[in-house]
Amino acid sequence: MKNEIELALSTLKVSKDARNKVLPGEYDIDTVVHIAGTLKVGADVPTHQVNTVPWQKLAEVLFCKLNGVTIESVLREALAEDFSAGDFKDEAGKAMEALVGKTRKVRKGAVSGSLTVMEQG
Repeated sequence: MKNEIELALSTLKVSKDARNKVLPGEYDIDTVVHIAGTLKVGADVPTHQVNTVPWQKLAEVLFCKLNGVTIESVLREALAEDFSAGDFKDEAGKAMEALVGKTRKVRKGAVSGSLTVMEQG
């Protein structure tokens, strides 16, 4: 039960009103509180951590394989509003899936609480 209590405490939000009423400083706290309510813990879900793909490194490797004229052409097409992969779309899609596929992770389920905190004594 200790883990559930710690998790429930992590869901508590500090009201702006409470923060506005406390002046900057250091305060000693010694109190007992009663917490009641419901804690909801969602199921873990698979996800892709796309931000872990080294996009800059990938671009550097690709640009090293090209000549200057081709690099300029690639940049022009990539920045164009109407870019279409055309005939290479399937191959590009497979390459992207291979990169993103390596980033699969399991994300812990969301935690939410509907709790009431009451000071005792």
